[in-house]
Amino acid sequence: DNFVGLIGNMLLLDQRTNNVLENKIFTEKQEALLKSSIFIDDVLKSSTKWEVEEINKRTEYLADIAYNKIFKI
Repeated sequence: DNFVGLIGNMLLLDQRTNNVLENKIFTEKQEALLKSSIFIDDVLKSSTKWEVEEINKRTEYLADIAYNKIFKI
């Protein structure tokens, strides 16, 4: 399965930061993001690996926020 397109596997970054991080392993990306001023959510902060389970967890987390807080009418 390809999880690249799932929202849980995405993060809004500027082009420069994305280029710097794109070929690094997850823990290196996570460390750099934690040191930066870029907001990262609790799922990204607390994960020790980045595989299907974590991506699905973050997808559900972001979908819940979108449905219940951002787009709630």
